[in-house]
Amino acid sequence: MTASTAANGYRIVDVDEAEERFSLFADVESRFPYREFSDEQEFRLYEGGLHVTGDFSAETDGDWVPYNVIVDGDLTVDGDLSWWDDHMGNFVLVTGNVRARNVLLCGNPTVVVRGDLLVDNGVFGCRGEDGGFLDVGGVTRAKTIVNIRYFKMTFSGGRPDATLVADPSFTSCSADFTASCPVDFADDELSEVLLPAMLDPDGYVDEGQIEWALVEGRPILRPGAVPSHLAALAELDALRARSEEVVELDLADRNLREFPEQLFAFPNLGKLSLAGNDEIHQIPERIAELTALEELDLSGLALKRLPAAIGRLEGLRVLDISGNPLRDLPDELGTSPALTVLRARSLNCPIPESFAPPALEELDLSRLRSADGFPHAVTRLARLRTLDLTEAVLGEIPGALLGLTALEELRLDGALGGVPRLPDLAALPRLRVLHVNGHDGDTGRYPDHDLLDAVWPITTLEELNIGRWGAGRHDRRPALTGLPDHAFAAMQGLRRLDLSRNELSELPESFYQLRQLQVVDLHSTSLDRPTLDRLAETFPQVQIDLRGVPTRNDVDDPNWRAVHDLVTNGQAKLGRDHPAAVQLFEEALDRCGTGASFSDHDQLYAYYGLVYALSRLVDADEGLTDRLIGYAERALAMVPEPGEVWHFTDEGQFQEEVTRTAGNSLAWQLMKRGELDRALSIVERALTFGADPAYDYLRDTKVRILLAMGRAAEAYLVVDHVLTRNPDFSDFADFTSAPEFLHWRAANTLT
Repeated sequence: MTASTAANGYRIVDVDEAEERFSLFADVESRFPYREFSDEQEFRLYEGGLHVTGDFSAETDGDWVPYNVIVDGDLTVDGDLSWWDDHMGNFVLVTGNVRARNVLLCGNPTVVVRGDLLVDNGVFGCRGEDGGFLDVGGVTRAKTIVNIRYFKMTFSGGRPDATLVADPSFTSCSADFTASCPVDFADDELSEVLLPAMLDPDGYVDEGQIEWALVEGRPILRPGAVPSHLAALAELDALRARSEEVVELDLADRNLREFPEQLFAFPNLGKLSLAGNDEIHQIPERIAELTALEELDLSGLALKRLPAAIGRLEGLRVLDISGNPLRDLPDELGTSPALTVLRARSLNCPIPESFAPPALEELDLSRLRSADGFPHAVTRLARLRTLDLTEAVLGEIPGALLGLTALEELRLDGALGGVPRLPDLAALPRLRVLHVNGHDGDTGRYPDHDLLDAVWPITTLEELNIGRWGAGRHDRRPALTGLPDHAFAAMQGLRRLDLSRNELSELPESFYQLRQLQVVDLHSTSLDRPTLDRLAETFPQVQIDLRGVPTRNDVDDPNWRAVHDLVTNGQAKLGRDHPAAVQLFEEALDRCGTGASFSDHDQLYAYYGLVYALSRLVDADEGLTDRLIGYAERALAMVPEPGEVWHFTDEGQFQEEVTRTAGNSLAWQLMKRGELDRALSIVERALTFGADPAYDYLRDTKVRILLAMGRAAEAYLVVDHVLTRNPDFSDFADFTSAPEFLHWRAANTLT
């Protein structure tokens, strides 16, 4: 504490008195186990409140604060309340209100305010990996609240009256984190909304600069930064001038707080997406006024019920209600006259018996978690062509399903745990696609191999997935090590087959008679050498995935050595002789045929090397474009999605480099072809591994795509961010004298 005057000096109390008088277990103990440290930390009690004329700061002992603070009454700090702990933690409990210029919290302190938190300027919390909480029981008022890097903040008195910049996962309007707290800017938007001075030279958030700016009363946000929900509402207001022309609106992921009333101004609106706006809790009955609606996406909201009026939208063909905590479905939905497609993933409520939309052809109930189990109402949907019950908890597959004589696609992956038997699926006359993999669907219940006996007699299949019938976690089921010889004898029209992640060492004779096969997934099986050789001989034109098959990775095999040597020599040519490198890498890939021995790494490197070399040749020879695009697509197909890359391994780091290089080249070529949405998606994937300024070339590609899409403001944010930390970045040299960018920069940054 500095320059302080206490209304009453503190006294030391023991843990028993503190608990008895202030019920610490109610809100402190769940955050910080103070009893474990009561022999090392004293309890300082300020009775009658506390007024500090300067700053109120933690007095540290090395890397921790050796005491806890209880203020019985109000805490008024004329300066800043600054508290931290980098070790075991500590707590500050205020039974009344807190008033301060700023509240600055870092590390592991637990600060509990049972009354109101009234702050003149800002609240800042960061680095709470091992603790770190701010709990406010009353109202909260401030100009700005920034909550980042795992610090936790709860506001039980309701959403703060402040501009809230925070990680939504660690910010809540209830002490138990069950009530979300709408943020103005999420933590992944920081580089776009913070002033450049708040970022370090590498473009990361500089916590010290934010704290210092708050202390000095300087702004931390760009003056032009507008929360996405307000920007969306402004865009709707601007469109009202030509409301008759508006037929489609995409308002997905705009952080909208409620259903926008402006939507009723667009009488010809035919397609509307509100997906991902998880603060929308209800849809008004007035939605029936949008009589032109044909497609409506309400996925990922916070709806507990749907309005009955949705069933009265006579032209509605496509409806997505996935990912909502719905408690029931209105009966009116079951009579929606034009509804053709209903997507309701992750539904936790029953399907009503009255559910029978007469035109329904596609129904997605994947991850259904209804207490009723199998939704029997679907067996009466006479026109149903596609039924997706992936990872649903079912308990049974009733024989009544066979009444769906129009059914063409049935997906039961991960949904068969606990299902005792399958009906005679061969009785479905039009069934073309069947997915029945043996995964447990994260329920811990694995289906028995005997269920597959109902699959072999089906004669109409073109696509079949029977992968993942391995041993299961904790050996709860024997591994599938073989298939009956007749398994595929009835399936002469089969084109796509997934047998991946089964411990098969060989394939049944009937497999080799499948003359229509186009794609086979044998990833992570245990196929022996004779089987690999026969695959190569029998299916030379079929796309077969043999990644992760141990037999293929025989380092003593002459072909394995030849592929490795070609890739090594091609690598040596990169940067010196790109045409020669292309030739060597393509020769290596020619040897990576079905059944051949080679390493997955060498194959991936060959694709990577081809992308690298061709991207440096394509400007002089546009005839190489198709080859470049094809190799980039194949490279990306071999790399796991970003969340599945093990970045701490050498292989994971190489996969990240492949994602960057192939993603950048592919996005650039797609942009030139005008495929802008796909190009942006691919460069965004590459940027998941592109935080380092060394990869600013990816940001250049993104900027060019955004400009081509007419999204100049988003592009300029990226340009400004890069040029602020590196004014000499040559790829953006054209912007340094571009009037449009300079005008935007002057309006959106502060000197």
